[in-house]
Amino acid sequence: SEFILYLRRSKNPVEFASAGPGTGNHLLNELFKQSEGLDLVTVHYKGSPAAMMGLLAGETKAAFMLIPVGLPHVRAGKVRAFATSGRQRFPGAPDIPTVAELGMPELESELWLALMAPARTPAPIIDKVNRDVVELLQTPDVRNILTAQGAEVAHSTPAELAALMRSETAKWKKVIEVAGVRID
Repeated sequence: SEFILYLRRSKNPVEFASAGPGTGNHLLNELFKQSEGLDLVTVHYKGSPAAMMGLLAGETKAAFMLIPVGLPHVRAGKVRAFATSGRQRFPGAPDIPTVAELGMPELESELWLALMAPARTPAPIIDKVNRDVVELLQTPDVRNILTAQGAEVAHSTPAELAALMRSETAKWKKVIEVAGVRID
């Protein structure tokens, strides 16, 4: 709440770092602007590491950053983490609250990766691959490696993935249209 008050009281728009036009943190900047009615300026960099360097150098005042890029700098005391955008606290940094805990559930956003196959792949093959991947993701070694890299292990069925993709498309399409986001 203090940071939002600072943003509202600032005489000039505050600069937020982005990994580039159309990236997840750019869209989260836009969603934050829209949901809180803020006047922010997004400064685009060539990737997340460059955006973090811009933040560390004081070229920008804030950023929504991927956990693997930002967390080492939080732990080193170089930047302050206000919240994570996941549904739950990140296991690798359980002391950082979520945006929902801070009263901004509309900012919930998670980077997700999905395993895809050609559209005409037979269902039994899709089901077998899905079962094998879920089994692999549940092993302690894989979970530990992924958590150490800033990922949360999750899995779903192909139908659940399709529903997630539809939901995410609708959410971000609106943000993109309102903000007029373009990728040149």
